[in-house]
Amino acid sequence: MNETKPVRVLDLERTSPDFEGGTMRIRTDIHEYMVLVSVWGELGDENLVSLANTLDVLRRRGYGNLVLNLSPVSAMSAAGLKALVDHWGKLRFEDGDMTIVAVGPVQHLFHAMGVDQLFETCGTVIEAMTKLRLLTAAVGN
Repeated sequence: MNETKPVRVLDLERTSPDFEGGTMRIRTDIHEYMVLVSVWGELGDENLVSLANTLDVLRRRGYGNLVLNLSPVSAMSAAGLKALVDHWGKLRFEDGDMTIVAVGPVQHLFHAMGVDQLFETCGTVIEAMTKLRLLTAAVGN
């Protein structure tokens, strides 16, 4: 299956005082049927504002189907987990959805906290995009 090319790419650098190297990177690829949001670095309390703002802007602009790629994230705080649950709830209320790509420490945190039962999680971006594309095609979005 061919991966779709992004319609538009928004690449943001966010500075965080506690991330070694000084940045958390967020890249947003807007596709025809969904948005891929990829995050690199540590998703701690100080970085949540950047990610929350990005997700809020996308939701307010009508992008309701998100794939959130957290596989490059090396660590996530409990506050980060709560923020994702909050954003997922907002998207679901507006008939959207968020699929999360999580491996390593983030996947272990999701499992330990039972959040993997709430979110649709995938091991790869391609798997998540395929699932979301089939879902949106089935409901006619």
